[in-house]
This record gives sequence, C-alpha cells and structure tokens, in this order.
Amino acid sequence: MSDDGELKKGTGRFARYHPDLLLLIVDLAGALVFAVEGAMAGIRAELDLLGLMVVAFATALGGGMIRDLLIGAVPPNSVRDWRYPVTAFVGGGAVFFFDDYSGCGGVGVVCDCGRGEGG
Repeated sequence: MSDDGELKKGTGRFARYHPDLLLLIVDLAGALVFAVEGAMAGIRAELDLLGLMVVAFATALGGGMIRDLLIGAVPPNSVRDWRYPVTAFVGGGAVFFFDDYSGCGGVGVVCDCGRGEGG
C-alpha cells in the first residue's frame, strides 16, 4: 500500500491476475463443451468422422462467428485465432475416438453408469 492507503498497480492480492487470459480460458472451455455436445449429436445421428467434425465445429464456433459478424468484428475471432478451431476439433475427435470406450453406449451417459441406468 502506498502512503495514502491505495494499492499500487500490479501489487497486492491479484498482482498476477490477467483478465484477458482468464477470458480466453473460459471462452475456450465453452467452445470445448459445445464441440463435445455437437459431436455427441453427430454420434447419435451416426455420422462419419468428417460429418462429426463439421457438426462439432459449427456447434462450437457458429454462434460466436455470427455474433462477431453482426457487431462488425470482421474477420471473426474464431477465424483469427487458431486456438478456437483446434479446441473444436479436439473436442469432436475425443468424442469420436472415445465413444466406443465409455462402457455405457456413449460419452453422454457415462454419468448414468453408476446409477444402473446405462446399458
């Protein structure tokens, strides 16, 4: 603290807090969750790998792309930053490759296995 009782910039409890990094992490986590949801819908529709990746990408990044285009942020952030499509494809690929190994008939019903409802 300085002499007048105020915290100096970059000191104190949140000295290493970077709001841009936190926002990026939360944004990528949201994209991953939506990619998994889209890929699970693709699995239920019995799509092949290409179809599943297209659905995962569109589900994860489609809404943000439309938002960016409507507010005039061209090109959209999900096209400018390589981490967004990689996150979407990793989520879709994980669902595609680990769907057979979940033991209950799908990634989405893994939580139901403990309750005896899964097949």
